[in-house]
Amino acid sequence: MSIWGKIIGGTAGFALGGPLGAILGVMAGNVFDKSKKTKFNFNQISNQQKQNIFALSIIILSAKIAKSDGVVTQDEIIAFKEKFKIPPSEMSQVAKIFDEAKKSKFGYEKIADQIGMLFSDNKLMLEELLNNLFFIAEADGNISVSEIEVLKSISHSFNLREKDFQRIFNSRLNDKESDPYKVLG
Repeated sequence: MSIWGKIIGGTAGFALGGPLGAILGVMAGNVFDKSKKTKFNFNQISNQQKQNIFALSIIILSAKIAKSDGVVTQDEIIAFKEKFKIPPSEMSQVAKIFDEAKKSKFGYEKIADQIGMLFSDNKLMLEELLNNLFFIAEADGNISVSEIEVLKSISHSFNLREKDFQRIFNSRLNDKESDPYKVLG
């Protein structure tokens, strides 16, 4: 069974609170208690739990970036499917989560913050996720100002440096004359 199937099939929160209930349930168990100012020890999370959190976060962040300019286009949905290679057998369940996430008023910030903390030791993976979110944002032909603002916010949540954000942004530009030295950082 694929990771997508395990996530979809094994998430009790989905049954109780819908698709966003699933991610919120996982996140609620892993956030720090602000009133006590104690941080959760992310080392206590199993690799399977990390995979589940990451996969659900990918779906939600992708939906939020696609919706950030007001309209989710078919091109953005195709880009999501292309970048994250969701098996056809899992697509209907992933689509339900994606659709719920794009409609939900719940923001992306807490999810991006959690992913940034959970995977703080793997900056390359976070950069690649940001790059894939850029791919989705540009799928409809351009990257809007609102999409850039969301991508910058996500980059900040991932604790990526401004120069890393700029390098990824420059690499995504459709302009063939972009300076390769800027792209390489």
